[in-house]
Amino acid sequence: MKKISRLYTAMRHQKAVSAGVMCLVAMMFVCIFSTGAFAQNDVSTIVGVIADQSGAVIPNASVVLTNEGTLQSRTVLSDASGRYTAPNLAPAIYTVSVTATGFQKYVSAHNTLRSNSTAEIDAKLAIGAATQTVQVTDTAQVLETQSSTVQSQVTGSQIIKLELNGRNPIMMTQFNPGVTGTTTLGDFNWSMTSGDSFNINGAR
Repeated sequence: MKKISRLYTAMRHQKAVSAGVMCLVAMMFVCIFSTGAFAQNDVSTIVGVIADQSGAVIPNASVVLTNEGTLQSRTVLSDASGRYTAPNLAPAIYTVSVTATGFQKYVSAHNTLRSNSTAEIDAKLAIGAATQTVQVTDTAQVLETQSSTVQSQVTGSQIIKLELNGRNPIMMTQFNPGVTGTTTLGDFNWSMTSGDSFNINGAR
């Protein structure tokens, strides 16, 4: 009977350990995928077309993108249509350097890449030695290719300078048609409380 009892206790202990391991593995997967999901909202992309002065595209051109803050670089090549893509970049200020055989080096510095955006930096190379450099500044253009939505970045300085009582930008929602709130625009204090809410076209 003692052997049976010990065997039963060991089996219960083994099941408890297995359940604990499975729980730990599940938590690790949740953390990994949650971190990845949040990171995807912060990264951006730089794209562009490499061509010569006549407009003819240049394939296999080497494009080096350097984060001016960290000096970390990534190198990509232009494809057969002269186009390059550098995804999953951290928002920062970048220098883009382009080199190709038979052409002068092209450098575009101080290009701002905002969070969750796509910037286009095209390059037109001039015929010459690679030791010669053509340098330009801030040629990036923000693109929105996934939808017709127009977006821009609101800085902390802009929020501070808002001519609003309390400077709460959320309250500007009520300037849109069909939007009403429990806090009126005439209130002296525009701060949001737990009881405040907005109705948009009759729905919360």
